Formats: sequence, structure tokens, C-alpha cells
Amino acid sequence: NRVVSGERDEDMDRYFNVLDGVDRKKDEVMVVFTTNDIDDIHEGMMRPGRIDAIIPVEPPDAAATVRLVKMYGRGLIAEDADLAGVGKILAGHIPAIIRESVERAKLRAIRDTTPGQPLTVAAKHLEDAAKQMIAHAEYIMPDDSEEVPDLAVLGRAIGEQIVEGFTGQWNLL
Repeated sequence: NRVVSGERDEDMDRYFNVLDGVDRKKDEVMVVFTTNDIDDIHEGMMRPGRIDAIIPVEPPDAAATVRLVKMYGRGLIAEDADLAGVGKILAGHIPAIIRESVERAKLRAIRDTTPGQPLTVAAKHLEDAAKQMIAHAEYIMPDDSEEVPDLAVLGRAIGEQIVEGFTGQWNLL
């Protein structure tokens, strides 16, 4: 994005020439670009011949999320765990959020595992961690359509942690 956004200049022209194959017409080269901000890319870069295909990669749906959860779980998730709930909670979020949710669920499972017993991550661990991670994600990537004050998002995240502390420690809620 840094190289091919903004006004066209000499540096950008050099990149365009490389992509156009001015220097190496006889070589076959495939170049793959990724961006989170396609609107920032200079229109000269987007013309056919330079970019032959634009392939949007959308966040995973619930079914793909469940597959990612299992993969990130690395065999620690209970075989009989119903992952539909965590799939629904995390659907539409980027894999980094899904992965971090699973990592946090592993920590919750460690807390609940009796010493000497095998570590098993349950659906409840995953769902609780996913809810916490969503609150975290809302803080770092707020939805532009809804203005939520930072203090409200922070308060919700802290409140969820307090509730988790009570439910995990004393089973009051």
C-alpha cells in the first residue's frame, strides 16, 4: 500500500514498469499482492495486465470458523464438544481473533483441569474466550456505523472479566 498509493511519481513508475515486464518480457513471473485497503491502491496499478485478478478473501463463516477452531486447538478440544456456538460467535471475524480465542480457551481449560488429568478444552471454554475476544476486538476495531464511546467498550470488557471471575471461581452466576 505504501508503494502504490497516493500520487504517481518516479518510484511508482518504476514499480509499474517492473510489473509490466519492460525489463524481462521473456520471463514468466507470478506476483501476488495483498491489501486490506484496496481503495488506497493507485488506479494505474489496478489496470488489466498489471493486475489480472482481484480475489477478495472474506472472513470465515460459522462452518469455516469451527474448522479453524479445531485446527488451532491442536487436538486439545474435546471430541464431543459442540462447537456450533463458538462458530456462531466468531463467524465473520479474522483468523487472528479466532486463534487468540482458542489460545485463551486453552488457558481457561488449564485453570479447570485437575492436576494429573489430560488437558481438554470444552465448548464452554471456547465460547467464554470468544466473547472476551470479541469485546477486545470491538475496542481495537470499532464498527464505524455505531459510535460507542471507548469508555463503554472498556467497561463492557472489564465487566465481562468480573463476571467470568465470579462464575469461574465461585459459581455464583
